[in-house]
Amino acid sequence: MARTFDEMMQLGQGIAHRPVTFLPDPEPQPRTYLLYSVDDHVCEPGDLFTRRVDPRYGDDVPHVVGNDDGAQAWLVAGELRTWTGADSTAGRRIDDLDDLLRNLWFADMRAGTYDVHARIRDMDIDGVYATVTFPSMVWGFCGQKIWGLPDPALALACVRAYNDWMAEEWAGPYPDRIIPASLCYMRDPVLAAEEVRRNAARGFKAVHFSENPEKLGLPSIHTRHWEPFFAACEETDTVINLHLGSSSTRPSVSSDTPVTVTGLLWPAQTMSAAADWVYSQVAIRFPRLRIVLSEGGIGWVPMLRERMERAAQTRGAVMDWTGELSPAELLMRNFWFCAIDEPRSMEARHHIGVDRILLEVDYPHSDTSWPHTQAAVDRMLSGLPADEIAQMTHGNAAHVYRHPVPTDPAWAR
Repeated sequence: MARTFDEMMQLGQGIAHRPVTFLPDPEPQPRTYLLYSVDDHVCEPGDLFTRRVDPRYGDDVPHVVGNDDGAQAWLVAGELRTWTGADSTAGRRIDDLDDLLRNLWFADMRAGTYDVHARIRDMDIDGVYATVTFPSMVWGFCGQKIWGLPDPALALACVRAYNDWMAEEWAGPYPDRIIPASLCYMRDPVLAAEEVRRNAARGFKAVHFSENPEKLGLPSIHTRHWEPFFAACEETDTVINLHLGSSSTRPSVSSDTPVTVTGLLWPAQTMSAAADWVYSQVAIRFPRLRIVLSEGGIGWVPMLRERMERAAQTRGAVMDWTGELSPAELLMRNFWFCAIDEPRSMEARHHIGVDRILLEVDYPHSDTSWPHTQAAVDRMLSGLPADEIAQMTHGNAAHVYRHPVPTDPAWAR
């Protein structure tokens, strides 16, 4: 039985056999640094699509369903999908996670997970000025569970609905605090390009794309299939966000390897994606593209850069490389990398590129630095030159995403 979002909230809050244990609300942190986070997430309200998609699609439109004891799930193409503790752990007790890993309800989440006004309050607590938000795991980090719906027309309508919600209800109320990023309709590069232009015209600064489309059953980035989309991104100065896991794959390990290991190896998967994108030569054909590799860390960058330089020296004749820039130079021109807590990697920051490093909070996921991001950044950057700190904490992000730096004394640094 379909219910409204408000009804589901009331049901979840009334469940007696499933107590909700939140940590005390933290005190606002001292604002030592002006911080931009380029990787956070949102758990989408349950009526996002039913309020915005043509009702002629009926129950095929993704919606939240539940029963009288409050269990909630998205009904998507006949399949039930639920959030888990991995989607929202901010503000929860660690010893609750075993239960939350199985199923998560709205009442189990800190309000900042799904309510934009509460999100801004949580950003204020954390001392984070601006954020780029990605979808939840239910939909995939490039929206692959939305544009992948069986009916292409419905899928396109849902992508547009998501982007309209982002423009009007998530980023719209706080344009100075939330940097709008859209979903890409990846089934059709021409329609994808049209959506990029539509969103750029109303202030979107970025678009979420897959780090490896081929893993999603689509043409690879080494083909010319995606040229209309890349052309639209370059034309509109739209940043391409490549979030780790947006190909719905994980690092290649043994079938019985503990899940902790796959988490440890995520940077290796991001390094693979970076190499793939560089050698696709997309950034040669579209030299003004800006590509951000989200949640993959930065420590691997010097090694990849060094190996690219060595490969050009030892195997240059067989690399089939065109363009005036070398692969390593292309990596340093068109790509940016994200750090969440990497003090040792900062020792190699000049080999990574101080102007290439962005910060992320990953709210409300389990590895988030919230609500202690200011302190975490201080541990990572304290003692470095002030101009370098300013670049990494906010200057690079403001430049890449074309987002103004605040003049408000409460935030200006």
